[in-house]
Amino acid sequence: MEDQLRDYKEEHFIDIRTLYKQFKPERRIILYDIEDGKLFAFSYKKYKKTLNKQSRKILRKQYEDAKRNNQIVVFVTDRKGKTMKSYSIDETKT
Repeated sequence: MEDQLRDYKEEHFIDIRTLYKQFKPERRIILYDIEDGKLFAFSYKKYKKTLNKQSRKILRKQYEDAKRNNQIVVFVTDRKGKTMKSYSIDETKT
């Protein structure tokens, strides 16, 4: 399943980057919903509130690392399979 989630992230990178650039000053969290086939951009603070305490702690570190390394934080979610995985990807990946 993890390979499948990674594949979705790779397949939609251009769309992810395009959406991210629309909100770049705000450094939005990008969510790709597999079932809907849609991308969403959330503010860090708003998205963090949807997570449990342990996940918020992990996101905080990932988000800070992503800011330092010019990366985008992307969550790929498969609600049907009840799976979610986060990735940090380079903003300038070709």
